[in-house]
Amino acid sequence: MEIRYEKCLRDFDYLISYDIATHCGIAIQDLKTEKIIYYTEIDLSKSKELKEVAFWNALENFYNKLLLNNIISSLSKVIAIKEQFVSQMGGSRFTQLNTLLGLSKLQTIWNVYHNINEIWVYDYDGIHPSTHKSWWRKELGLEEVDKIIIQNAVIKKYNLESNYYEKITDNISDAISLFEPFKKVKINNDINDRQKELRKEIKSLKSSKAIEDRYVEIGRLELLKI
Repeated sequence: MEIRYEKCLRDFDYLISYDIATHCGIAIQDLKTEKIIYYTEIDLSKSKELKEVAFWNALENFYNKLLLNNIISSLSKVIAIKEQFVSQMGGSRFTQLNTLLGLSKLQTIWNVYHNINEIWVYDYDGIHPSTHKSWWRKELGLEEVDKIIIQNAVIKKYNLESNYYEKITDNISDAISLFEPFKKVKINNDINDRQKELRKEIKSLKSSKAIEDRYVEIGRLELLKI
């Protein structure tokens, strides 16, 4: 269930981030304290099941574990996000096609699972890699960033040095690194874009009631900003 344009991030207690891949990184942030309270990685590479089935079962086990171990208080207090799936060129055509098809299927499984189980997601598109990298370039004052640079920055930012024994892989750090770009950029940018659309609609409307409704919606959206 999507909450974009519908609910405010302040309505939730936990933000769960996914870097969806064969080695899927997952991280949870407590939105009240902004601390990372849990992270893990789902390894689908050695599964004897179809990856799509294995991923579905892994998501089921993951959310059950969160509740059984009191890592979160309720699924109704969770909002999930992910990095947007963007096709990348490279390698042979056969390898590229298989990889893209596989990742696309995992993205679909993630969408369907959260929808069927009524777990709130921000949207089913996800955070575009350009938004993600742009935020970290500005945050670190660098012209370019890569996985290693972001991983080290994430460990330092969230004071995770003492947790190194839990092994923060690059997939986990990728998931953690989505939190700030999501909160500081994507939410407000999405709202700004929607408000622009509504203002454009107003210019073509003649009904005073329709115009008033658009202005009311613009005001409501403003309250959802972070």
